[in-house]
Amino acid sequence: MPIDVTYDKDLQILRVKLTGVVSLDEMTDALMRLVTSSDIPSDVNALWDVSEMEFTNITIDFQRELIKSRKQNEESRGNAKIAILCTYALAEPLVKLYTILSEELIQQTKMFRIEQEAIDWLQAS
Repeated sequence: MPIDVTYDKDLQILRVKLTGVVSLDEMTDALMRLVTSSDIPSDVNALWDVSEMEFTNITIDFQRELIKSRKQNEESRGNAKIAILCTYALAEPLVKLYTILSEELIQQTKMFRIEQEAIDWLQAS
C-alpha cells in the first residue's frame, strides 16, 4: 500500500507516509478513512511524509482534484493543520504549489524539510 496511516497517540498527530506512485483515488480513500474513523479524531493535525513518493503522475489537475476532495470534507477536518514533509528537492515546487492551492481551505498547510520542525509546528497552538 503506497499510503501508510498511523495515529501517534503520544504526539496526538496523524502520520501519513506516501511511497511510490500514489493515485488520486488512493489519496481520497485515505482522506475518507480518516474522516469516518472511530479510532482517530477527524480534526487531528497530520504529518504527511512525501519524501519517498514518486511525483511522475502529479499534475496541477491532480492537485486541484485533491483540493476539491478535501473541500468536501473540510468541516470534518475542522482547523486541523497539515504539515507536508518533503526531503526530495526535485518535488519541492509541486509541494509548494499544493500548499498555495490549499490556501482556500480552512486547514493550514505548510511544507517542511525537517521532521522535528514539522512536529513542533503541528503541536504549537
